[in-house]
Amino acid sequence: MMTDDEKAAVLFDNPNVHGDAARAIERNALDNLATREEARVQAEGMAEHFRAIGLNSTEASRLADLRGNPTPEQRQEWREDATKTLRQDYGDAAGDVLNDVRAYIAQHPKLRDHLRKTGLGDHPQWVRTVAAKAREARKAGKLK
Repeated sequence: MMTDDEKAAVLFDNPNVHGDAARAIERNALDNLATREEARVQAEGMAEHFRAIGLNSTEASRLADLRGNPTPEQRQEWREDATKTLRQDYGDAAGDVLNDVRAYIAQHPKLRDHLRKTGLGDHPQWVRTVAAKAREARKAGKLK
């Protein structure tokens, strides 16, 4: 039978979640949870979300470092910052991009539920990252 450390090593050696991202996932999970097993389970879920939307190691690492469960005031600030970010990145098309983000997230129900549960769906870095993926999906004809 594998120890928790051995299980974690297998997870973090996964070729779909590399170096910095694996460490960020583990660090985030360990910071927020009492046991290594809980951290491993949370890290597995995060790695699954990151793979589902095709994040590279750098993108996954940046997002794994973000802390969820914001206050209502912080969520409002995040929404405002995310809106500004989309306007800066996409100009007049920001509204269309936000609709694409929503449609893209809807295609990934587990990720959608995670973002709702943690409040991270309002974070500007999540919005910016998913916006880029959503636009790629739109251009490839993979977004309805």
